[in-house]
Amino acid sequence: MDALVEILIVVGVMLIYLVPAVITGLKGKQGMVTAGVFLHPVWWVGAIRLARPDSYWARRFYDDAKRRRALERHDRGAGPAPDHLAALTGDSAGDA
Repeated sequence: MDALVEILIVVGVMLIYLVPAVITGLKGKQGMVTAGVFLHPVWWVGAIRLARPDSYWARRFYDDAKRRRALERHDRGAGPAPDHLAALTGDSAGDA
């Protein structure tokens, strides 16, 4: 009986870690998958939030309205990521 309980605990813990990691990956959020390795709740945030519009998850599970919402959100955030380090150091090399 003790072996069965140990197996169930191991399977439960694996599900708690693997399910949100896989869902986050299927939603096209590879940065969050990587961050979740170091800080596990990031996987849960990625699994709950809206998927990228070109991800497998969006193509498979989203209807037209939800895909449009995902596309609008993605378009608002489109463009290069801000260089926070350059802003902190006052480096204007990126402006040239």
